[in-house]
Amino acid sequence: IQAGRQEADPRYVQLVEAALDAIQDQHFKKVVMARSAALPLERQPDLWEIFESLCHSYPQAFISLVIDPELGIWIGASPEYL
Repeated sequence: IQAGRQEADPRYVQLVEAALDAIQDQHFKKVVMARSAALPLERQPDLWEIFESLCHSYPQAFISLVIDPELGIWIGASPEYL
């Protein structure tokens, strides 16, 4: 752990270790780990504004906006070429 950084969640560390084992065992060539964050909001965000901002800020990333009535709203920016 580097100075100034928070300690990693043990569940995330375990997941990364399992992914590395799976790669070593040649079950996968590559694994992309991800984390999520649920944030309380003071007001309803302008989703289109957020989406456009991500597109302009990260032009090489894959930007997604998914709205599902049961699962909620997901906004993502992946540096991976999909």
